[in-house]
Amino acid sequence: MNQSNKIFLEEHLKEWLKSFSYSSNLDDYKYEIRLDLSDTNELSSNIEQIMNFWVLPKNMNKTLHKRQVIDLLVTGTNEIPLWIGVQIKEDIIELIISKRFKKLKIINEWHKENKFAPFIEVEKLKPIPNFYKEFNFLYPAGMHDSQPLDCEEFEEICNVMNLETVDLNYLEKRIWENVENTKAEILKISSKAFSGQHVLIDLWNHDQINVMNIYYRTNGAINDFVYRSLYRWNQRMWNDLGPKIKEIEIGQLQRLRDEGRVIVEYKKKRCVTICMKS
Repeated sequence: MNQSNKIFLEEHLKEWLKSFSYSSNLDDYKYEIRLDLSDTNELSSNIEQIMNFWVLPKNMNKTLHKRQVIDLLVTGTNEIPLWIGVQIKEDIIELIISKRFKKLKIINEWHKENKFAPFIEVEKLKPIPNFYKEFNFLYPAGMHDSQPLDCEEFEEICNVMNLETVDLNYLEKRIWENVENTKAEILKISSKAFSGQHVLIDLWNHDQINVMNIYYRTNGAINDFVYRSLYRWNQRMWNDLGPKIKEIEIGQLQRLRDEGRVIVEYKKKRCVTICMKS
Protein backbone atom coordinates (compact mmCIF):
# COMPACT_ATOMS: atom_id res chain seq x y z
CA MET A 1 0.00 0.00 0.00
CA ASN A 2 1.60 3.25 -1.16
CA GLN A 3 0.99 6.05 1.34
CA SER A 4 3.98 8.21 0.45
CA ASN A 5 1.83 11.32 0.80
CA LYS A 6 2.05 10.97 4.58
CA ILE A 7 5.65 12.15 4.28
CA PHE A 8 4.57 14.78 1.75
CA LEU A 9 1.96 16.20 4.15
CA GLU A 10 4.36 16.28 7.08
CA GLU A 11 7.07 18.07 5.10
CA HIS A 12 4.73 20.63 3.60
CA LEU A 13 3.07 21.38 6.93
CA LYS A 14 6.50 21.93 8.49
CA GLU A 15 7.42 24.32 5.68
CA TRP A 16 4.11 26.18 6.02
CA LEU A 17 4.68 26.62 9.76
CA LYS A 18 8.23 27.86 9.22
CA SER A 19 7.08 30.43 6.68
CA PHE A 20 4.86 32.02 9.35
CA SER A 21 7.54 31.77 12.07
CA TYR A 22 5.84 28.99 14.02
CA SER A 23 7.64 26.00 15.48
CA SER A 24 7.99 23.37 12.76
CA ASN A 25 8.16 20.50 15.25
CA LEU A 26 4.83 18.83 14.54
CA ASP A 27 4.94 16.98 17.84
CA ASP A 28 4.63 20.33 19.65
CA TYR A 29 0.99 20.58 18.61
CA LYS A 30 -2.37 18.93 18.99
CA TYR A 31 -4.70 18.83 15.99
CA GLU A 32 -8.36 19.12 15.10
CA ILE A 33 -9.91 18.25 11.74
CA ARG A 34 -12.85 20.36 10.63
CA LEU A 35 -14.80 20.30 7.40
CA ASP A 36 -14.66 23.29 5.05
CA LEU A 37 -18.36 24.15 4.74
CA SER A 38 -17.77 25.83 1.37
CA ASP A 39 -16.90 22.56 -0.37
CA THR A 40 -20.34 21.57 -1.60
CA ASN A 41 -19.12 19.73 -4.71
CA GLU A 42 -20.32 16.18 -5.33
CA LEU A 43 -18.12 13.29 -4.26
CA SER A 44 -16.69 11.63 -7.36
CA SER A 45 -15.18 8.33 -6.23
CA ASN A 46 -15.74 5.38 -3.91
CA ILE A 47 -12.74 6.37 -1.80
CA GLU A 48 -14.21 9.86 -1.26
CA GLN A 49 -17.47 8.29 -0.10
CA ILE A 50 -15.63 5.95 2.27
CA MET A 51 -13.64 8.84 3.74
CA ASN A 52 -16.63 11.15 4.04
CA PHE A 53 -19.25 8.72 5.30
CA TRP A 54 -17.23 6.24 7.34
CA VAL A 55 -13.76 7.50 8.30
CA LEU A 56 -13.92 11.26 8.90
CA PRO A 57 -17.20 11.54 10.90
CA LYS A 58 -15.73 9.51 13.77
CA ASN A 59 -12.75 11.83 14.06
CA MET A 60 -13.85 15.37 13.34
CA ASN A 61 -13.63 18.12 15.95
CA LYS A 62 -11.65 15.83 18.26
CA THR A 63 -8.21 16.48 19.68
CA LEU A 64 -5.72 14.34 17.77
CA HIS A 65 -1.98 13.77 17.77
CA LYS A 66 0.28 14.19 14.75
CA ARG A 67 0.38 10.54 13.74
CA GLN A 68 -3.40 10.19 14.05
CA VAL A 69 -4.12 13.21 11.89
CA ILE A 70 -1.61 12.30 9.19
CA ASP A 71 -2.98 8.76 9.03
CA LEU A 72 -6.53 10.09 8.66
CA LEU A 73 -5.70 12.55 5.87
CA VAL A 74 -4.10 10.01 3.53
CA THR A 75 -6.32 7.34 1.99
CA GLY A 76 -5.24 3.75 1.49
CA THR A 77 -4.67 4.60 -2.18
CA ASN A 78 -2.60 7.72 -1.37
CA GLU A 79 -5.15 10.50 -2.00
CA ILE A 80 -5.17 13.61 0.21
CA PRO A 81 -7.65 16.50 0.66
CA LEU A 82 -7.74 18.90 -2.27
CA TRP A 83 -6.96 21.73 0.15
CA ILE A 84 -6.32 22.10 3.87
CA GLY A 85 -6.80 25.47 5.56
CA VAL A 86 -4.52 25.97 8.57
CA GLN A 87 -5.36 27.95 11.68
CA ILE A 88 -3.17 28.08 14.80
CA LYS A 89 -4.76 28.53 18.22
CA GLU A 90 -2.04 28.35 20.87
CA ASP A 91 -0.87 24.71 20.77
CA ILE A 92 -3.73 23.49 18.56
CA ILE A 93 -3.59 23.38 14.78
CA GLU A 94 -7.04 23.41 13.20
CA LEU A 95 -7.09 21.77 9.78
CA ILE A 96 -10.11 22.84 7.71
CA ILE A 97 -10.25 20.30 4.91
CA SER A 98 -11.90 19.86 1.54
CA LYS A 99 -14.14 16.81 1.49
CA ARG A 100 -12.62 15.79 -1.85
CA PHE A 101 -9.55 13.52 -1.83
CA LYS A 102 -7.31 13.58 -4.88
CA LYS A 103 -4.03 12.28 -6.27
CA LEU A 104 -0.95 14.47 -5.94
CA LYS A 105 -0.96 15.46 -9.62
CA ILE A 106 -4.43 16.99 -9.27
CA ILE A 107 -3.43 18.67 -6.00
CA ASN A 108 -0.46 20.38 -7.65
CA GLU A 109 -2.49 21.43 -10.70
CA TRP A 110 -5.20 22.93 -8.51
CA HIS A 111 -2.78 24.86 -6.28
CA LYS A 112 -0.53 26.04 -9.12
CA GLU A 113 2.14 28.26 -7.50
CA ASN A 114 1.47 27.22 -3.89
CA LYS A 115 4.69 25.53 -2.77
CA PHE A 116 3.02 24.37 0.47
CA ALA A 117 0.11 22.60 -1.25
CA PRO A 118 -2.36 21.42 -0.07
CA PHE A 119 -1.92 23.78 2.92
CA ILE A 120 -3.23 27.35 2.70
CA GLU A 121 -3.98 30.13 5.15
CA VAL A 122 -7.49 29.85 6.53
CA GLU A 123 -8.17 33.41 5.32
CA LYS A 124 -7.90 32.17 1.73
CA LEU A 125 -10.77 29.72 2.11
CA LYS A 126 -14.03 30.60 0.43
CA PRO A 127 -16.68 32.30 2.60
CA ILE A 128 -19.00 30.03 4.56
CA PRO A 129 -22.03 29.44 2.32
CA ASN A 130 -25.66 30.13 3.08
CA PHE A 131 -26.74 26.65 2.02
CA TYR A 132 -28.84 25.41 4.92
CA LYS A 133 -30.95 22.28 5.05
CA GLU A 134 -33.26 20.99 7.76
CA PHE A 135 -34.17 17.37 8.48
CA ASN A 136 -36.74 15.68 10.72
CA PHE A 137 -35.88 12.37 12.37
CA LEU A 138 -37.96 10.27 14.79
CA TYR A 139 -36.08 8.43 17.52
CA PRO A 140 -37.88 5.79 19.65
CA ALA A 141 -36.56 7.01 23.00
CA GLY A 142 -38.26 4.20 24.92
CA MET A 143 -36.17 1.67 22.99
CA HIS A 144 -32.85 3.00 24.23
CA ASP A 145 -31.77 -0.42 25.62
CA SER A 146 -31.90 -1.95 22.14
CA GLN A 147 -31.45 1.27 20.14
CA PRO A 148 -29.15 3.44 22.29
CA LEU A 149 -28.87 7.11 21.45
CA ASP A 150 -25.15 6.94 22.20
CA CYS A 151 -24.65 4.86 19.05
CA GLU A 152 -22.18 5.26 16.21
CA GLU A 153 -24.46 7.42 14.06
CA PHE A 154 -25.32 9.87 16.83
CA GLU A 155 -21.64 10.13 17.78
CA GLU A 156 -20.80 10.91 14.15
CA ILE A 157 -23.41 13.67 13.98
CA CYS A 158 -22.21 15.19 17.26
CA ASN A 159 -18.63 15.14 15.95
CA VAL A 160 -19.35 16.59 12.52
CA MET A 161 -21.66 19.33 13.83
CA ASN A 162 -19.48 19.82 16.94
CA LEU A 163 -22.39 19.41 19.36
CA GLU A 164 -22.49 18.83 23.10
CA THR A 165 -23.34 15.17 23.80
CA VAL A 166 -26.86 14.80 25.17
CA ASP A 167 -27.77 12.75 28.26
CA LEU A 168 -30.30 10.16 27.03
CA ASN A 169 -31.59 9.35 30.53
CA TYR A 170 -32.33 13.03 31.08
CA LEU A 171 -34.16 13.23 27.74
CA GLU A 172 -36.28 10.13 28.33
CA LYS A 173 -37.27 11.37 31.79
CA ARG A 174 -38.33 14.71 30.34
CA ILE A 175 -40.31 13.09 27.50
CA TRP A 176 -42.30 10.84 29.84
CA GLU A 177 -43.09 13.91 31.96
CA ASN A 178 -44.73 15.53 28.94
CA VAL A 179 -47.22 12.94 27.66
CA GLU A 180 -50.12 15.42 27.95
CA ASN A 181 -48.13 18.66 27.71
CA THR A 182 -48.49 19.99 24.17
CA LYS A 183 -46.49 23.08 25.20
CA ALA A 184 -43.46 21.14 26.43
CA GLU A 185 -40.08 22.76 25.96
CA ILE A 186 -37.94 22.36 22.86
CA LEU A 187 -34.27 21.69 23.65
CA LYS A 188 -31.92 23.53 21.30
CA ILE A 189 -28.39 22.11 21.04
CA SER A 190 -26.21 24.58 19.13
CA SER A 191 -23.01 23.78 17.29
CA LYS A 192 -19.95 24.95 19.20
CA ALA A 193 -18.11 25.75 15.95
CA PHE A 194 -20.64 26.55 13.23
CA SER A 195 -22.98 29.50 13.63
CA GLY A 196 -26.58 28.80 12.62
CA GLN A 197 -26.36 25.02 12.92
CA HIS A 198 -28.28 23.25 15.67
CA VAL A 199 -30.44 20.33 16.73
CA LEU A 200 -33.94 20.78 18.16
CA ILE A 201 -35.37 18.02 20.38
CA ASP A 202 -39.11 18.21 21.05
CA LEU A 203 -39.91 17.07 24.60
CA TRP A 204 -43.62 16.65 23.88
CA ASN A 205 -44.41 12.92 23.65
CA HIS A 206 -46.68 13.30 20.61
CA ASP A 207 -47.79 9.69 20.23
CA GLN A 208 -47.65 8.65 23.89
CA ILE A 209 -45.26 5.89 22.86
CA ASN A 210 -42.12 7.78 23.74
CA VAL A 211 -41.10 8.79 20.22
CA MET A 212 -38.82 11.78 20.16
CA ASN A 213 -39.00 14.33 17.34
CA ILE A 214 -35.57 15.66 16.40
CA TYR A 215 -34.90 18.46 13.90
CA TYR A 216 -31.44 19.07 12.43
CA ARG A 217 -30.33 22.34 10.83
CA THR A 218 -27.08 22.01 8.88
CA ASN A 219 -25.13 24.04 6.36
CA GLY A 220 -22.90 23.55 3.34
CA ALA A 221 -20.74 20.45 3.18
CA ILE A 222 -22.14 19.18 6.48
CA ASN A 223 -25.57 18.60 4.90
CA ASP A 224 -24.54 15.36 3.21
CA PHE A 225 -22.64 14.07 6.26
CA VAL A 226 -25.64 14.43 8.56
CA TYR A 227 -28.19 13.12 6.07
CA ARG A 228 -26.09 10.02 5.42
CA SER A 229 -25.70 9.24 9.15
CA LEU A 230 -29.42 9.80 9.76
CA TYR A 231 -30.33 7.58 6.83
CA ARG A 232 -28.11 4.74 8.05
CA TRP A 233 -29.42 5.15 11.61
CA ASN A 234 -33.01 5.14 10.40
CA GLN A 235 -32.51 2.00 8.30
CA ARG A 236 -30.93 0.17 11.22
CA MET A 237 -33.73 1.09 13.62
CA TRP A 238 -36.83 0.92 11.47
CA ASN A 239 -35.74 -1.22 8.48
CA ASP A 240 -38.20 0.47 6.08
CA LEU A 241 -41.14 -0.33 8.40
CA GLY A 242 -41.28 3.02 10.17
CA PRO A 243 -40.89 6.73 9.44
CA LYS A 244 -38.45 8.13 6.89
CA ILE A 245 -35.89 10.87 7.14
CA LYS A 246 -37.65 14.00 5.91
CA GLU A 247 -36.05 17.13 4.52
CA ILE A 248 -38.33 19.91 5.71
CA GLU A 249 -38.81 23.55 4.83
CA ILE A 250 -36.22 25.90 6.33
CA GLY A 251 -37.42 27.69 9.47
CA GLN A 252 -38.56 25.01 11.94
CA LEU A 253 -37.23 26.98 14.91
CA GLN A 254 -39.40 29.99 14.05
CA ARG A 255 -42.42 27.78 13.31
CA LEU A 256 -42.15 26.26 16.78
CA ARG A 257 -41.89 29.72 18.33
CA ASP A 258 -44.95 30.84 16.35
CA GLU A 259 -46.83 27.88 17.86
CA GLY A 260 -46.00 29.24 21.30
CA ARG A 261 -43.38 26.62 22.15
CA VAL A 262 -40.62 27.57 24.58
CA ILE A 263 -37.07 27.08 23.27
CA VAL A 264 -34.33 26.39 25.82
CA GLU A 265 -30.62 26.05 25.19
CA TYR A 266 -29.19 22.71 26.31
CA LYS A 267 -25.75 22.84 27.87
CA LYS A 268 -23.77 20.28 29.78
CA LYS A 269 -21.08 21.53 32.14
CA ARG A 270 -19.36 19.51 34.81
CA CYS A 271 -22.00 16.79 34.32
CA VAL A 272 -24.78 19.21 35.27
CA THR A 273 -27.54 19.87 32.75
CA ILE A 274 -28.47 23.53 32.53
CA CYS A 275 -31.39 24.81 30.45
CA MET A 276 -31.50 28.49 29.61
CA LYS A 277 -34.41 30.22 27.90
CA SER A 278 -33.45 31.81 24.60
